[in-house]
Amino acid sequence: MGACYVCLSDDKESLIRMLGRGYPTYGLPLYLLECVDEGNYNPPPPLSLKQLENFSPDSPLVPKIQEVLEYLQDHRLTAEVARTKWLLKNQKALREQVVALYKTAEPIEHHLLEVDMQLTSVRRHLQSHQAYSRISSTWLCLHPPPTHTNTHPFYVESIPPPHCLALPKLQDEPEGHTPSSVDADN
Repeated sequence: MGACYVCLSDDKESLIRMLGRGYPTYGLPLYLLECVDEGNYNPPPPLSLKQLENFSPDSPLVPKIQEVLEYLQDHRLTAEVARTKWLLKNQKALREQVVALYKTAEPIEHHLLEVDMQLTSVRRHLQSHQAYSRISSTWLCLHPPPTHTNTHPFYVESIPPPHCLALPKLQDEPEGHTPSSVDADN
């Protein structure tokens, strides 16, 4: 009897199956399983990046690999190869996007650096000629503040200058008699 319900596990590594609500679930890995080292296990040689690229969708070896997968009929190996193709395709697309960003960002970054250097130069000139102070004082000469009374609709009361806060004075003994000093005299 086969499973009535099939879903993908949360980690997207296994197929989870169940007969129905209330029945136990069971699952099978989609991809190849890790080989367990039982002491006499000789690990295969490492897979180089160049060998991994042979699984890329645009590799000339794709038809040969597909033929071997169809002959072997190993569903986990086929799923692992498909996942590898998908990941290599995404990796290539992301790398191309990053390269395109760098190519477009490089001239912009160069222009930004030029503008920053020019702004630094302008700032020094404005500062050395006290341009901001001159513009500010000239504005006040051209547009003096109103001397109207507080009945004018746009009257703004001036801000008073800052003052020092008075700190409370500490005293050792309060002046005069206190209840505790009267008790001490008796």
